[in-house]
Amino acid sequence: MNPLSGGSMPLNGEIGSDHPMMEDPHNIPRCIDYVMIARYLERCADHACDTTGERVVVK
Repeated sequence: MNPLSGGSMPLNGEIGSDHPMMEDPHNIPRCIDYVMIARYLERCADHACDTTGERVVVK
């Protein structure tokens, strides 16, 4: 159930029993760290765009 491989995540907020965090609760802090890192990187990009006034798309 990897959204990057074409799978879809449930929209109703339910997590299936095959989710890595359900299989091993020790994964939860690491997953939260990944979410926070992504959030901080997005915020840095937003500040960079505000500073330059231009948007750069990296493919």
